[in-house]
Amino acid sequence: MRGKNISNVYIIDGNELNSKELTNDQLVLIETYENRQLYNDFRNRILEQEGDDVECTIKIIIPDMVLEAIDEFGVKI
Repeated sequence: MRGKNISNVYIIDGNELNSKELTNDQLVLIETYENRQLYNDFRNRILEQEGDDVECTIKIIIPDMVLEAIDEFGVKI
């Protein structure tokens, strides 16, 4: 599966949270600010540059929708 080794971390008020740690209020906040097209374009660009099996974490800063990818060694892609 393409991109199966990519995980997402949301940064809300300086706290890094994975999707399993989000409260309902945080989910609503994310839905309010998320830009799905921006995320999809960013993720696809990472896959094109690094390959389908890339292992990384996409950090999504809410509410600004700033995206960055960090590889398994902690290096920004």
